[in-house]
Amino acid sequence: MREQLEADERPACWWLGVNRTLFHRRLCRRDDESLRLRLIALAIDHHRYGLPRLTVLLRREGFADNRKRIHRVYVGASLQVQKRVKRKLSRLAEVPLMP
Repeated sequence: MREQLEADERPACWWLGVNRTLFHRRLCRRDDESLRLRLIALAIDHHRYGLPRLTVLLRREGFADNRKRIHRVYVGASLQVQKRVKRKLSRLAEVPLMP
């Protein structure tokens, strides 16, 4: 874009409101597909395990990803463990203790 406008880097970045370090940065995002597939498989096998326990299992299998990357993939795959519903006691058997 800078070549099209024939402008210097500093004024062009200032005019666009972009930091100059971001102008030179190359994005190199890794593919998370293998991590996502293994995380889904572990979550299906261990349906009551949450993110911390699944992270430990992934590390044991050799995944060297940090917890933030695993959390991003976990939330993106909608693998949140459902909260257990408490059972309510029936109120039919209520009897006063003292007559």
